[in-house]
Amino acid sequence: MDTPLQKYYHQRVQNIFNSLHNFELSGSEPSLHDVRIELKKLRAVIRFLRKVYHRQTLKRSARLVNHIFQAAGEIRAFQILQEWLKRWELPAIEQQFFSEGRVHYLTENFNQKSTDFKADIKEAIEQITPYVQGTNSILCEQYLLSLQTEIELLLHKNASTTEWHDLRKLMKQWLYANNWIEDAAKSEKLLSTYAFYNKLQEAIGQWHDIMMVQEMFERKQLHLSDDVEVQKDLSIGKEKMHQQLKQKQKWVIELIEQSMNAPSTNLHHQGNHITNGNGVHS
Repeated sequence: MDTPLQKYYHQRVQNIFNSLHNFELSGSEPSLHDVRIELKKLRAVIRFLRKVYHRQTLKRSARLVNHIFQAAGEIRAFQILQEWLKRWELPAIEQQFFSEGRVHYLTENFNQKSTDFKADIKEAIEQITPYVQGTNSILCEQYLLSLQTEIELLLHKNASTTEWHDLRKLMKQWLYANNWIEDAAKSEKLLSTYAFYNKLQEAIGQWHDIMMVQEMFERKQLHLSDDVEVQKDLSIGKEKMHQQLKQKQKWVIELIEQSMNAPSTNLHHQGNHITNGNGVHS
């Protein structure tokens, strides 16, 4: 009988090829979202395996999958920017600096590499599968606890804004890793922690999206434009960014403050160390 990790992994293998095929056919935002989600979940498994086994082959698998994820992420970043520009009606900036043509170009470029991407994923899967098949469920539970320790350390020291993105990545890894342990090993406290972490990582994600828009504005050096309409849009855009960042940041800070009273993870198997395939703690 398959372990929870094996079931999760096999579902990823199936879904990732289906999602890539759907994106090839439609190039739609929802289909890109599905591609990125499946890549994130596969990356989470690889990250865990690398923590346990420290094998060079897993490093190559991570590099292959990360390359595809970054290509998809570039398209998604542009989509987020376009949604933001349309929401606040900033046509001069959109038309002159961030036109929809760029999204179409990135999408076509991604799909032209689809055959290579699929080959890379197949290679990664061939390298990963034996490790997934040989991994004891206890290692997944230990890993969940080690992630919990890292997260709590950041929360209890009141993580600064420069640490929020890393905090979010740890939380998402923890959320994914919950799928790799038996239901019998989960407690009410763990389920409560799951809901809290999911809420906090979502809040950080919304804050990070606005930060990303701000960075893309800065890279284009919009303030140097001598176009009056661009400068009008830029003035409005800066005001909206400031308001949104202030609001999102306040929400994240409030949630982090609440974390002092948030329940800790409780698994039936205790311990914070992860034992690798050689019986060595890492």
